[in-house]
Amino acid sequence: MSTIKIQWNLIKSYLLPILYYMIIASIITIQSSSIIFSALLAATLMAMKLTSLPFEVDTNEKLDKFYGSLPVSKIDLISSRYGLMIIIGFIGIILSVFLRLILVLILKKIVSSPSEIIISIILGMIFYVILISIQLPLYYKYGTIKVRLFSIIPVIFYVLGASLYIYTDISNNLIEIIDYLKNNIWATIISILLVSVLVGYISFTISKNIVNKKE
Repeated sequence: MSTIKIQWNLIKSYLLPILYYMIIASIITIQSSSIIFSALLAATLMAMKLTSLPFEVDTNEKLDKFYGSLPVSKIDLISSRYGLMIIIGFIGIILSVFLRLILVLILKKIVSSPSEIIISIILGMIFYVILISIQLPLYYKYGTIKVRLFSIIPVIFYVLGASLYIYTDISNNLIEIIDYLKNNIWATIISILLVSVLVGYISFTISKNIVNKKE
């Protein structure tokens, strides 16, 4: 936890754009019929910026010597970075969803059901974990400068998903899936948490192996 706190102190002054992304996600999706799109867009925008942020700070502030002076292992630094990214992302998704709820309540007098709110947050979280799990090993392997192009990966995923939803019949299947998730909320929570842990662990293992090979 102390290592997470160290990394938090290093990046917290750079987090203002993340707040803007949360607000953007809430405003853009006001016209959407489902709050799920707000959670997914928030996950997309935060994964796009947040994943690269610690590496950019490391590069700009030249923190390699600082990390080398800490009485912690490389594995601790990697795990704390994953942990911090997940914590900030989850908080951001929750705040974005509730901000949209407030805006929709004020502007359209519509209140989402508790089950829809929970499902939205859960789907946003798993989408976020998948996105950062894809990107983090790339940053560890290639560095910030070479991987800047990969920061657009979350946007590509979101655009493809939105296009499939709008232009194909997948929307009907998606509605059925969402209804099933709402009716089996606890099984959904447990299943998605297990998937998140598995995806995150695989990504962490890849990142750890990459760092070990560089030493």
